[in-house]
Amino acid sequence: EEVRAAGGRPRIVQLTGATAAPAIQAAAGEGAHAVVVACGSGLTLAGLALGFKRLRREVRLIGISVQQPAARLRPWIVEAAGQAAALAGIAERLSPDDFVLLDDQIGPGYGLPSPAGIEAVRLAGRTEALVLDPVYTGKALAGLAAARSAGVIGPGETVTFLHSGGTPGLFANAAAFA
Repeated sequence: EEVRAAGGRPRIVQLTGATAAPAIQAAAGEGAHAVVVACGSGLTLAGLALGFKRLRREVRLIGISVQQPAARLRPWIVEAAGQAAALAGIAERLSPDDFVLLDDQIGPGYGLPSPAGIEAVRLAGRTEALVLDPVYTGKALAGLAAARSAGVIGPGETVTFLHSGGTPGLFANAAAFA
């Protein structure tokens, strides 16, 4: 109302994961132990973490950074979720302990393919007909595999991999697959 009174046109900006959390909870099922998602800006992870916290859903959220070191990205995620919660009138607030953030898949840099990301794209396409890209979702899937190897994801745990976009990066990096 304040923005309108000042002659502006307000817009509602959603924190993606917060509105998606119920659907992801249903897709993951009650037995899911973890949800893995790529993190560029961290907003999807922030929304998911806030949504799951609000739903009181006990699932480990694992973000795979494709852009920023975890030490830099973690406070952004907590701050963005806090701002969104305040705007939406949500009492819950995130802490850095509400999610896991891994940054070992950034590779040569943001928007640049990594060997692990390329291999993950090939594996997902060959075995599951899943289309990923080597700079975003491919790095996230490589991160999921690395998290499993490092024991972050235990044997027998059920994991949901959230494919949150990035497919145009496959075409922009077609030479990496030639």
